[in-house]
Amino acid sequence: MKQVAFVLFALMGMSMMSCEPESKSARPPIYFGFQYEVKHLGGNAGDSLFVTAVQFKKGAYLNSTNYTFTLPIRVIRDGNVVDTTLTHVQHTNYDGTFNGNPVGKFHIPVTADAGVYNCKFSARFSNSADGEVGVTYQSMGGDTFLGTIRSTSYTLYSTADGSFNLRLPLEQ
Repeated sequence: MKQVAFVLFALMGMSMMSCEPESKSARPPIYFGFQYEVKHLGGNAGDSLFVTAVQFKKGAYLNSTNYTFTLPIRVIRDGNVVDTTLTHVQHTNYDGTFNGNPVGKFHIPVTADAGVYNCKFSARFSNSADGEVGVTYQSMGGDTFLGTIRSTSYTLYSTADGSFNLRLPLEQ
């Protein structure tokens, strides 16, 4: 009987000493920043641009998610410079379907005007558990990452917003 009691107390002690309990609060992903890849299509087709918001740490307790990438550029049309906005929207269920790095896909027309443009990213997450109200996480950055992304947790939802500057014509 003493041996059984000793084993039970030892097991209880080990379970209490193991790692700290995991937080059950919703939290948005924390990001490194942005990376992009260019695929030159050649001719009059323009270029394909793939912008990735790279996660440092995955989010937790997140459901319905909307990612939006926007890139306002100028194009030359009939000899005139015209402002236009390229947009890529993706909808997913973060914890259920896809929690990988979101990628914005753009087709840059051959007639895009040379210059520096600000590519923007936003994410809206529906929390499946209460989030820590007003907790903000800043992107981690690094030599291979561009721009910044700030994630914020609220009670019912979480957000992430960021941007980086991109020079056209594209080089990589």
